[in-house]
Amino acid sequence: MPLLLDKILTALALPPGLALLLGLVALLALQRRRLGLATLTLLLGLGQLGLFSLPVTADAIGAQLSAPYAPRSAEATPAAELIVVLGGGLEGPTAERPVPDFNHAADRLYYAAKLFHAGKAPAILVSGGSVWGLSTETEAEASAAVLQRLGVPEGRLRLEGDSRNTRENAVFSRTLAAETQRILLVTSASRAGVARLPAARLALGAP
Repeated sequence: MPLLLDKILTALALPPGLALLLGLVALLALQRRRLGLATLTLLLGLGQLGLFSLPVTADAIGAQLSAPYAPRSAEATPAAELIVVLGGGLEGPTAERPVPDFNHAADRLYYAAKLFHAGKAPAILVSGGSVWGLSTETEAEASAAVLQRLGVPEGRLRLEGDSRNTRENAVFSRTLAAETQRILLVTSASRAGVARLPAARLALGAP
């Protein structure tokens, strides 16, 4: 699927975009004098937007999605040949913003470094490109710089800097890890709950 279409469909599936889509349907129904349908879709749009705007709703959904993927301690994690960190934890620097932009998922880099220092794998593969080509560095390059500051030697890092979404993270990383039999896949628990990581599990062979 083309990147732009993928991003548009994703935006329309989320509460703000879905509310906008329902509002457009209501306007079309109103133009056709279908007042019942217009009222219903407008109320649905406003209702779901209000519901999902509440912090308690977001917290409840996040907790439910994350529950099956409680973080393991480094000591309880089995050893593997490679640690693979999926993209999405930060955005690379731009001309206007010369440092990486971290988000709530950036802690995956901390956990990857912790696993490495615990001796769970001899190398880390970081994944992520520049989605719209606006960054002066790919996400993989920015992530590698952060991991080096966390004590991971440059020679123990592999970079996959071409992917633009989770599926490409997995597919392109598999190319760089073709001979690897066992990996430790590091991502956010909520992300694993939303996507169930089908592409990552298929492409990377994660347990």
